Amino acid sequence: ALCSFYEHKFLLQHPTEKFYGWRFMDDLLMCVTPETDTSQLKAIYPKPLDLEEEKVDTQATFKYLQTATKVHKNGSFEIGFFEKNTQRKAQGKQPLKNVVPFDSYVMHTMHFSRIVGAFHVVLHHTNSVVTFKKGIEYQMREFDRGGLSRKMKAKCLQYMVHKTSNNANNVSKVFAQQLQKVVAN
Repeated sequence: ALCSFYEHKFLLQHPTEKFYGWRFMDDLLMCVTPETDTSQLKAIYPKPLDLEEEKVDTQATFKYLQTATKVHKNGSFEIGFFEKNTQRKAQGKQPLKNVVPFDSYVMHTMHFSRIVGAFHVVLHHTNSVVTFKKGIEYQMREFDRGGLSRKMKAKCLQYMVHKTSNNANNVSKVFAQQLQKVVAN
Protein backbone atom coordinates (compact mmCIF):
# COMPACT_ATOMS: atom_id res chain seq x y z
CA ALA A 1 0.00 0.00 0.00
CA LEU A 2 2.91 2.33 0.73
CA CYS A 3 4.27 1.92 -2.81
CA SER A 4 0.83 2.50 -4.34
CA PHE A 5 0.47 5.71 -2.31
CA TYR A 6 3.74 7.12 -3.62
CA GLU A 7 2.98 6.00 -7.18
CA HIS A 8 -0.38 7.79 -7.04
CA LYS A 9 1.28 10.91 -5.62
CA PHE A 10 3.90 10.82 -8.41
CA LEU A 11 1.24 10.51 -11.12
CA LEU A 12 -0.65 13.52 -9.72
CA GLN A 13 2.55 15.55 -10.09
CA HIS A 14 2.86 14.49 -13.76
CA PRO A 15 -0.70 14.81 -15.12
CA THR A 16 0.22 15.20 -18.80
CA GLU A 17 2.66 12.31 -19.06
CA LYS A 18 1.55 8.78 -19.92
CA PHE A 19 2.94 5.86 -17.94
CA TYR A 20 1.86 2.29 -18.52
CA GLY A 21 2.60 -0.19 -15.80
CA TRP A 22 1.66 -3.38 -14.00
CA ARG A 23 2.24 -4.09 -10.34
CA PHE A 24 2.41 -7.40 -8.53
CA MET A 25 3.39 -7.17 -4.85
CA ASP A 26 6.82 -5.50 -4.96
CA ASP A 27 7.41 -5.97 -8.70
CA LEU A 28 6.54 -3.17 -11.09
CA LEU A 29 6.72 -3.33 -14.86
CA MET A 30 6.55 0.01 -16.66
CA CYS A 31 6.62 0.51 -20.38
CA VAL A 32 7.91 3.88 -21.51
CA THR A 33 8.74 5.39 -24.85
CA PRO A 34 12.40 5.92 -25.83
CA GLU A 35 12.03 9.68 -25.33
CA THR A 36 10.76 9.33 -21.74
CA ASP A 37 13.08 10.85 -19.17
CA THR A 38 13.49 7.85 -16.86
CA SER A 39 15.58 9.83 -14.37
CA GLN A 40 12.36 11.29 -12.96
CA LEU A 41 11.11 7.76 -12.19
CA LYS A 42 13.86 7.36 -9.60
CA ALA A 43 12.06 10.00 -7.51
CA ILE A 44 8.82 8.02 -7.10
CA TYR A 45 9.69 6.48 -3.74
CA PRO A 46 11.31 8.07 -0.65
CA LYS A 47 14.44 6.52 0.82
CA PRO A 48 15.09 3.71 1.68
CA LEU A 49 12.66 2.52 -1.04
CA ASP A 50 13.97 2.65 -4.57
CA LEU A 51 12.98 1.77 -8.09
CA GLU A 52 15.54 -0.49 -9.73
CA GLU A 53 15.67 0.15 -13.44
CA GLU A 54 16.34 -2.90 -15.51
CA LYS A 55 18.20 -1.94 -18.63
CA VAL A 56 16.98 -3.91 -21.60
CA ASP A 57 19.99 -5.88 -22.82
CA THR A 58 21.32 -5.98 -26.38
CA GLN A 59 18.90 -8.81 -27.22
CA ALA A 60 15.92 -6.68 -26.01
CA THR A 61 15.15 -9.00 -23.11
CA PHE A 62 13.57 -7.92 -19.85
CA LYS A 63 12.46 -9.85 -16.77
CA TYR A 64 9.25 -9.48 -14.77
CA LEU A 65 8.09 -11.89 -12.09
CA GLN A 66 8.96 -15.33 -13.44
CA THR A 67 9.18 -14.40 -17.10
CA ALA A 68 11.94 -13.33 -19.43
CA THR A 69 10.46 -11.56 -22.44
CA LYS A 70 12.50 -11.11 -25.59
CA VAL A 71 11.21 -8.54 -28.07
CA HIS A 72 12.36 -9.08 -31.65
CA LYS A 73 12.98 -6.27 -34.13
CA ASN A 74 9.97 -7.36 -36.22
CA GLY A 75 7.68 -6.74 -33.23
CA SER A 76 7.15 -10.38 -32.28
CA PHE A 77 8.11 -11.56 -28.84
CA GLU A 78 9.03 -14.72 -26.99
CA ILE A 79 8.11 -15.30 -23.37
CA GLY A 80 10.15 -17.80 -21.38
CA PHE A 81 10.21 -19.01 -17.81
CA PHE A 82 12.73 -17.20 -15.60
CA GLU A 83 13.81 -18.37 -12.17
CA LYS A 84 15.60 -15.80 -9.99
CA ASN A 85 17.79 -18.36 -8.24
CA THR A 86 19.44 -19.29 -11.54
CA GLN A 87 20.54 -15.69 -12.01
CA ARG A 88 21.60 -15.38 -8.36
CA LYS A 89 23.76 -18.52 -8.64
CA ALA A 90 25.35 -17.24 -11.87
CA GLN A 91 26.22 -13.98 -10.06
CA GLY A 92 27.81 -15.94 -7.19
CA LYS A 93 25.01 -15.06 -4.76
CA GLN A 94 23.26 -17.42 -2.36
CA PRO A 95 19.98 -18.75 -3.77
CA LEU A 96 16.83 -17.64 -2.02
CA LYS A 97 15.54 -20.27 0.40
CA ASN A 98 11.81 -20.04 0.00
CA VAL A 99 10.72 -23.67 0.10
CA VAL A 100 10.72 -26.55 2.56
CA PRO A 101 13.32 -29.24 1.66
CA PHE A 102 11.78 -32.41 0.25
CA ASP A 103 13.38 -34.53 2.98
CA SER A 104 11.65 -32.62 5.78
CA TYR A 105 8.48 -34.01 7.27
CA VAL A 106 5.44 -32.37 5.75
CA MET A 107 2.37 -34.07 4.39
CA HIS A 108 2.93 -35.48 0.91
CA THR A 109 -0.02 -33.43 -0.36
CA MET A 110 1.95 -30.26 0.43
CA HIS A 111 4.88 -31.45 -1.70
CA PHE A 112 2.45 -32.51 -4.44
CA SER A 113 0.80 -29.07 -4.45
CA ARG A 114 4.16 -27.31 -4.52
CA ILE A 115 5.39 -29.34 -7.50
CA VAL A 116 2.16 -29.11 -9.49
CA GLY A 117 2.08 -25.39 -8.70
CA ALA A 118 5.62 -24.98 -10.04
CA PHE A 119 4.60 -26.79 -13.24
CA HIS A 120 1.62 -24.45 -13.64
CA VAL A 121 3.84 -21.40 -13.13
CA VAL A 122 6.02 -22.56 -16.02
CA LEU A 123 2.94 -23.35 -18.13
CA HIS A 124 1.48 -19.88 -17.61
CA HIS A 125 4.77 -17.98 -17.96
CA THR A 126 5.77 -19.27 -21.40
CA ASN A 127 4.35 -18.73 -24.87
CA SER A 128 5.82 -21.62 -26.85
CA VAL A 129 6.44 -25.33 -26.41
CA VAL A 130 10.21 -24.70 -26.71
CA THR A 131 10.36 -22.23 -23.81
CA PHE A 132 7.87 -24.36 -21.84
CA LYS A 133 10.06 -27.46 -22.25
CA LYS A 134 13.14 -25.54 -21.05
CA GLY A 135 11.23 -24.31 -18.01
CA ILE A 136 10.02 -27.82 -17.11
CA GLU A 137 13.52 -29.25 -17.56
CA TYR A 138 14.85 -26.54 -15.24
CA GLN A 139 12.20 -27.33 -12.61
CA MET A 140 12.98 -31.05 -12.82
CA ARG A 141 16.68 -30.35 -12.19
CA GLU A 142 15.76 -28.16 -9.20
CA PHE A 143 13.51 -30.92 -7.84
CA ASP A 144 16.37 -33.42 -8.23
CA ARG A 145 18.74 -31.09 -6.36
CA GLY A 146 16.14 -30.75 -3.62
CA GLY A 147 15.89 -34.52 -3.17
CA LEU A 148 12.41 -35.08 -4.56
CA SER A 149 11.59 -38.79 -4.61
CA ARG A 150 11.14 -40.61 -7.90
CA LYS A 151 7.70 -41.77 -6.79
CA MET A 152 6.47 -38.21 -6.10
CA LYS A 153 7.92 -36.94 -9.40
CA ALA A 154 6.09 -39.68 -11.29
CA LYS A 155 2.82 -38.98 -9.46
CA CYS A 156 2.98 -35.25 -10.23
CA LEU A 157 3.94 -35.79 -13.86
CA GLN A 158 1.10 -38.29 -14.35
CA TYR A 159 -1.30 -35.74 -12.94
CA MET A 160 0.00 -33.04 -15.31
CA VAL A 161 -0.19 -35.36 -18.34
CA HIS A 162 -3.86 -35.92 -17.53
CA LYS A 163 -4.55 -32.27 -16.59
CA THR A 164 -3.06 -30.88 -19.84
CA SER A 165 -4.28 -33.57 -22.25
CA ASN A 166 -6.73 -31.13 -23.89
CA ASN A 167 -4.16 -28.34 -24.24
CA ALA A 168 -3.84 -27.21 -27.87
CA ASN A 169 -0.06 -26.67 -27.55
CA ASN A 170 0.72 -30.35 -26.87
CA VAL A 171 2.32 -29.54 -23.51
CA SER A 172 1.09 -32.89 -22.17
CA LYS A 173 3.71 -34.49 -24.47
CA VAL A 174 6.44 -32.61 -22.60
CA PHE A 175 5.12 -33.95 -19.29
CA ALA A 176 4.83 -37.45 -20.79
CA GLN A 177 8.47 -37.31 -21.95
CA GLN A 178 9.60 -36.27 -18.47
CA LEU A 179 7.49 -39.07 -16.97
CA GLN A 180 9.19 -41.60 -19.28
CA LYS A 181 12.60 -40.40 -18.08
CA VAL A 182 11.57 -40.75 -14.41
CA VAL A 183 10.13 -44.23 -14.91
CA ALA A 184 13.20 -45.34 -16.92
CA ASN A 185 15.60 -44.39 -14.10
